Amino acid sequence: MTTPQHPSTDQGAAAEPHAGARAAEAPRAKQSSSGLGRHLPWVGARIPVWLPPLLATISFTTSTYTFFATTAAPDLALTMPAFVRVAQGPNLGGAAIVYLQPSFANVGQSARVEVISGMILRVQPASGGEEATFTWQEIGRFVPDTTTAGVFRLSYEYVSDAQPLLVSQGNPQAPVATFIGPAGWYFAPGAYRITLIASRQVNTTPLQRTIQIAPTAADIAALNEKGGGTFLREDATQVK
Repeated sequence: MTTPQHPSTDQGAAAEPHAGARAAEAPRAKQSSSGLGRHLPWVGARIPVWLPPLLATISFTTSTYTFFATTAAPDLALTMPAFVRVAQGPNLGGAAIVYLQPSFANVGQSARVEVISGMILRVQPASGGEEATFTWQEIGRFVPDTTTAGVFRLSYEYVSDAQPLLVSQGNPQAPVATFIGPAGWYFAPGAYRITLIASRQVNTTPLQRTIQIAPTAADIAALNEKGGGTFLREDATQVK
């Protein structure tokens, strides 16, 4: 396809308008540049002398806060369960056993890992009396016992010996901890305060929470039946 040819004009008369068209294009380009300034008023404007130091101060403050918040000692929360299970009798080594499932969670911003290195239970009659210390012996779990048709029962299964618990962001811990009481110590009817004390390594201040249970005479009779081996679930109330 050939390029169309415009009609020929007088060279002398047409040269001047053509040159004038080119001359008119220069102010148009300049006008376009000034139009960008109208739409973006910050372009070409002077930056206040106080703005860069302010931004640098904000950035430094934010970075410093983030550093200390993420490297500080973890802020753990200990939550006690709404119930506990207990057992006791000669068939259980002549002692009482408390099955407790506390939960540990990192509720702060620290990225460090906290270690729960140990736990003990202190059980004391609410009316007063000598306090008994229960030792954390193992971690277990309760599973449904399906051997008896039509009867719902739970069986205890061993999982591991007592071991350190690693708690971090996104990794809470809630083990079923088995605590063994002193030889010859048994629950009797009445109210008991159960205090869990958890030792930790990064923040060395122990975590401590208390709940209260109140087994009845019928509960204790069921516990002691056949020398032990029966789990008793007791509702617990939080003690401040």
